[in-house]
Amino acid sequence: LLAPQFRKDHPGQTENLLIVGLGAGTVSKLYTQVYGSEIHIDGIEIDPQIIQVGRDMFGMNEPNLNAVAEDGRYFLRRTDQTYDVVAVDAYRQPYIPFHLTTREFFEEIQERLADDGIVALNAGRAPNDFRLVEALSRTMRAVFPTVFVIDLPVGYLNSLIFALNSPLPTSEIVQRITENTNPWIKTLADRGIEVRAVESSTGAFTDDLAPVEQVIHQ
Repeated sequence: LLAPQFRKDHPGQTENLLIVGLGAGTVSKLYTQVYGSEIHIDGIEIDPQIIQVGRDMFGMNEPNLNAVAEDGRYFLRRTDQTYDVVAVDAYRQPYIPFHLTTREFFEEIQERLADDGIVALNAGRAPNDFRLVEALSRTMRAVFPTVFVIDLPVGYLNSLIFALNSPLPTSEIVQRITENTNPWIKTLADRGIEVRAVESSTGAFTDDLAPVEQVIHQ
């Protein structure tokens, strides 16, 4: 929900969204509620039975949602659509698909991203162990000029990683969150989030070497 707020030319606006890891449709439902039913959403979920469960048991029936049973990276390679926001939520520890964690994967996302588009990624972690977050954010930094992490407060075991095609100072990122009048965004801001910039791409995962299982096991 925060991602459109960080667009350089169209802050707070989005016309289309790609979800890699649709699941039962939580993200698509919230985006439709917050940003309107005119937003086109492509939701990619590798398991067709999960899509059916979403429709039958979780009310995943938004008319603006196009649910596709397919591997997310394969979909990126065959689509010619450009997206304002790409949300990646296909990670379930310890079973993270390595081919959705690499520099080449994020390069393929960048090719399908609007000039001021945003990539938003949800990464789990242990209470005091950010190795997976660091590995993923550094990999994204190898592709995008601006990457920052929002660490959720105590009680949450995940961090949100955002990547932009254009520079955006950390101070402005914080300002766009804390001064936002959208009630949904304000609710998130009131939780006391912290923002930190990612400057290094050292150790970025590639298709040739993406030891995500080792990081998880450690």
